[in-house]
Amino acid sequence: MKTKTQPITNKVVIDTGVFDRELLERACREIKANKEKLNSKKTVKR
Repeated sequence: MKTKTQPITNKVVIDTGVFDRELLERACREIKANKEKLNSKKTVKR
């Protein structure tokens, strides 16, 4: 139950034991893109 504090993606990787580099790279790219979108939205609001 300690995994609740971790991001969902990490929990899935740990629970399943799957370490697919392609999926991880794709997830990292999506996370980076989402962060950039959030940052751009924040700057626009200012």
